[in-house]
Amino acid sequence: VILLKAKMTDPAAYANKVGTVPNTAYLTIKGHTIGSTQDVIYDEGSLDKTLDSTNIGKQFLTWTIEYKPYTFATNEDAYLEDKLGKGLEIRRNKDDGSLSFSNDNYKMFVGHIGSDKKFVKDGELSVEELKRNLSYNETDRILKIKLPNKEKAYQFIYVTDVYKQNVGVRVQNIVTLKQGNKTTHVEKPKEYVIGSGY
Repeated sequence: VILLKAKMTDPAAYANKVGTVPNTAYLTIKGHTIGSTQDVIYDEGSLDKTLDSTNIGKQFLTWTIEYKPYTFATNEDAYLEDKLGKGLEIRRNKDDGSLSFSNDNYKMFVGHIGSDKKFVKDGELSVEELKRNLSYNETDRILKIKLPNKEKAYQFIYVTDVYKQNVGVRVQNIVTLKQGNKTTHVEKPKEYVIGSGY
């Protein structure tokens, strides 16, 4: 039995994707070559985002972002950027525009990925830790979420108010995973069509 260890030659091309790729091994003995090909399942899905529209009648949506540890090329800090679309507003203090951490507007859990590929909570970041790791750029409408330890899994939950919109309007936002100035993963935009309950 011959055991071979292989790795992807271009991991970035498969970032945040799940699928199969063919892997072919060749053996040459005394001028004769034989080959064997097998499909290999890969799972490079490090980023996922969902939304809960249960409270649209109260004019807000709850978003959940999950990060699964990813093998980065360098040791630079990793972070998430969540860009809010038109009609969505994150919760901030009216007096100075800073993020409002009351009423569970922002929650972040650290954990690991279980055998079923689902996030398992190990602990929750305190408000002080949230303040150190979250920032908002009002001009670009980007919420930046620093990952305290990129080798651990995280779940980030936050609320956006739906502001001055009409029934039938589509609102969306998009999250990216970055290291330094380089984007490694992009989660496709999550879209919500405002229903009659708004």
